[in-house]
Amino acid sequence: MEKLLSGVPSLEVMGIDLENEATLVQDISRLLPDIVIMIVESQGTTPVRLLELLDDYGRLRIILLSMTSNCFEVYEKRPVVARNWASLINVCHPSA
Repeated sequence: MEKLLSGVPSLEVMGIDLENEATLVQDISRLLPDIVIMIVESQGTTPVRLLELLDDYGRLRIILLSMTSNCFEVYEKRPVVARNWASLINVCHPSA
């Protein structure tokens, strides 16, 4: 994956191996990536848990890949301001 993404000129790829949750959070806080790619089978932590641990990080997107299928999941943490119920509904369901 790292080799494939390194070939894209507009991307800067930084490799991090998961030693433990605390080290991963420290590395992400230090490197400040826009996107974190996780492998389902690694079992180090979950995207939801990682977003909880990085609560004050700001905007972050986590892509969860499976090595055994062509599926992936995207988790995104972004600030959202809902000034009223209608704008909250629009955030939850943009086509409503």
